[in-house]
Amino acid sequence: MSDDELIARIAQRAADPARRTDLRDSAFSAWVQSMDIGEMVSTVQQVQEDLFKVVEGSGGRDPEVQSRVAAFSQLMHQPAAVDLPGVASPDVVADAERRLGFALPDLLRRCYLEVANGGFGPGLGILGLEGGWEFRGSDLIRMYRTYHDEGPFANWDWPHGVLPVADLGGGALACVDTRHPDAPVVVWDEDLDFDEEDEEASGVPTFTDEAPSLRAWLEAWLDS
Repeated sequence: MSDDELIARIAQRAADPARRTDLRDSAFSAWVQSMDIGEMVSTVQQVQEDLFKVVEGSGGRDPEVQSRVAAFSQLMHQPAAVDLPGVASPDVVADAERRLGFALPDLLRRCYLEVANGGFGPGLGILGLEGGWEFRGSDLIRMYRTYHDEGPFANWDWPHGVLPVADLGGGALACVDTRHPDAPVVVWDEDLDFDEEDEEASGVPTFTDEAPSLRAWLEAWLDS
């Protein structure tokens, strides 16, 4: 399969909202993520109060409580409606590579330029560049910086050029190793490698092999 054929297949699947990604956040999760901290705390408290009332029986006959609980339940079981971003511009891609300090693999660059600025692919979807698909407030650049040189991971020896590209759920991140010509994909599992109770993480992250190349990883997703 040529690169052109592969890109065409990726674009075809990305155009289908039901098959665009392997995993989808719930509408409730997307709704909560859109709130500021104050709204989030207030909403969670309301949910807890309503559920407690239903469990203890005091809210079982209150139509307002019943209505809110039913609405929350529907949001939790309903996939979030997410629009596919437009393609990234060449300037956005060039700026991303400048900020990262290394070039993106050719196939990943073509995906951004010809398919969409993230929001499709394995797991919850490939992270976008500036103005593209974000997951919990992080695009590709912010995600890389989080693990490479910022926050609780600042003391980690996160390899330069190992780029977290997609959240696979359950604390696992798919990462593209841009240091190699084939851009192999490895997985880092936060739940296994980092204790959130530690004030500072240190050491070398542990990666497991996922696919021998970015091409193989995307082909496996297309065939799944």
